[in-house]
Amino acid sequence: MIICIDVGNTLTDIGFFDKGKLIQIARFKEGGTKDEERTRLSLYCKDQGINKEDVKGAIICSVVPLYIDIYSEVLSDLFHIDSLILGRKLKTGIRIDVPVPSEVGNDLVADCAGALATYEGDCVIADLGTATKIIAFSKEKGFIGVSIMPGLGLGMNALSSGTAALPKVAYQIPPSPLGRNTVHAIQSGLLFGTAAAIKDIGASIGKELKSPRFILTGGYAEFAKELLPSFTYDRDLLLRGLQSIYLRNANE
Repeated sequence: MIICIDVGNTLTDIGFFDKGKLIQIARFKEGGTKDEERTRLSLYCKDQGINKEDVKGAIICSVVPLYIDIYSEVLSDLFHIDSLILGRKLKTGIRIDVPVPSEVGNDLVADCAGALATYEGDCVIADLGTATKIIAFSKEKGFIGVSIMPGLGLGMNALSSGTAALPKVAYQIPPSPLGRNTVHAIQSGLLFGTAAAIKDIGASIGKELKSPRFILTGGYAEFAKELLPSFTYDRDLLLRGLQSIYLRNANE
């Protein structure tokens, strides 16, 4: 069994793969100290009947540098393994075809690796996390660029904290884009607005690719998927990308 960990600014996804199959996913909100992370991962394994001796390897992808060291130590403590760290000279199978490759986030590379492992041909990947990323993946050229805008959570927080009268609301699709009360008006702007931006930007990005497939992933994707029926919803694309990268490097 191997563990693949994706640490974002808002959520941490921990996938457990056995014989190439994703069998369990732990989703944690808000990171804590090393002791806190060790305790909740240990309890999760106990609750799910995961035998710690069965874990033979791990890979970590994090956009929060602090948690690379925290999870490396947690995995060492719990499972007595040394983790692979995405971004530290690992073979990914993904070309980075932009002027400054070092600027490309590891999460974007992992999304592309997931697309390469799962789908045939080019892909436009809309990853709805803390930020919404619309990624261009070419099977021939690799990662060729991305559009980045504030995610649903950031949009919600900006409205509620930056105004005197607008509250936080549930991430639900309102009855119509025409909001006839405050809650529906905010939901319309956030969800219909995000979906419209993804459709428009995604279509423009798609013109740079060859007959691309459109993929929807990320922690907030479930709230917008009904508004994006032309996109294939694939919640765990990044975790499968991490698994594919781990397998490329496991015997190095």
